[in-house]
Amino acid sequence: MNWFMRAILFIARVLSAIGEKLADWIVIFATTFAILLAAITFCAMLTHISWQAGIQPISLFKSVSDTVLNIFSVDVKNLSPDEYFSILSTFLYVSIFLVTLLFIFLPWVVGFKNRWQARRKQTPKVLPVHVDGVDDIAIMYKYFHFAEEVTVYSGDFSWIMESQEMQCLIVALAKRNKLRFISYKTEDEVKRALNDASVFDSLRPSFVFGSGKRIKCSIVSYTGEKVFLYKLRTHDQKIHMCILTADKNTRYLLEALYSLCK
Repeated sequence: MNWFMRAILFIARVLSAIGEKLADWIVIFATTFAILLAAITFCAMLTHISWQAGIQPISLFKSVSDTVLNIFSVDVKNLSPDEYFSILSTFLYVSIFLVTLLFIFLPWVVGFKNRWQARRKQTPKVLPVHVDGVDDIAIMYKYFHFAEEVTVYSGDFSWIMESQEMQCLIVALAKRNKLRFISYKTEDEVKRALNDASVFDSLRPSFVFGSGKRIKCSIVSYTGEKVFLYKLRTHDQKIHMCILTADKNTRYLLEALYSLCK
């Protein structure tokens, strides 16, 4: 089962990396296409103006226009001047419309990509908790699910009983000896808060009571990686879940946090 979980995590990371590279290539392709289309439109516009003025267009600009029309299966050699002018006019209107659209939406696409990549690389990640006891537990469940080891520092751990899914996951982790609960409260206080003798008995071997550390956070260990989760309330009383992962900027901070929590 551990190998299966590691494989899923590895695939998720590979897909995430591919998605990031794909986003870069989409932006590069869209930018190149927009510039190329703008250049073609410029050539078609000068050719169109020359025909309209009754003068011979510059051969380079006309060659570009002819090549593009040939791509769309237009036999320019057999067209009368009026037919050529009409088709070129239609192509010019369409290309101007497309260029305008591209240059309107391209900055939005680039901005969206940059914001998405910034959110992925943001450390810590800050996720809003709209419903306390629901959204935060859902985030914890996501990170606990494929963990090699979970260490949680809390008080009475009553939040375990808020979600049946989380309760089942916690019990399963405890049975596999992958769980450590560090409580600053007494055994009796935790037992009363859980209010379920069977759940408490199944988790009892994973508990350390009366730790004296009045902190609330979680340390989730994966293969070669640790994640630090904690909940905070801002000055405007909004609740957020923070996820701190190791990178070159946070490695020493995480080591300090782990040392303080021991």
